Amino acid sequence: MSHRLIDAAPSNASELSAYVESLREHLLAHPEEWEQVTLDQYLEAFAAVLRDHQGPSPLGQSRLLDGHERESMPYAVLARLLHAASIYE
Repeated sequence: MSHRLIDAAPSNASELSAYVESLREHLLAHPEEWEQVTLDQYLEAFAAVLRDHQGPSPLGQSRLLDGHERESMPYAVLARLLHAASIYE
C-alpha cells in the first residue's frame, strides 16, 4: 500500500474524511495490494486491529495506535461513526 496512506496523520474530521476517501480510491485502483477487499473482511480485520493494537503492528511500529492507550481512545465516538456510516444515505 502507498506509504502516503500508511504515514497519514489526520488531525481533524476533514482530514480524516479525505484519508478515508483516499483509502477507498486506493482500494478501487489497486485491490491486489489489499488483504481485505470486501466489507466483511475489512470489518473483521478492523476488529482484530482494535483488539490487538497494543501488540506489535503489521506496519512495524511498536503499537499501531502509537501514543494512545486503550483508555484514551475515543471508542464510543468511533463506534457511533461506524454505525452512522452503515445507515447514511
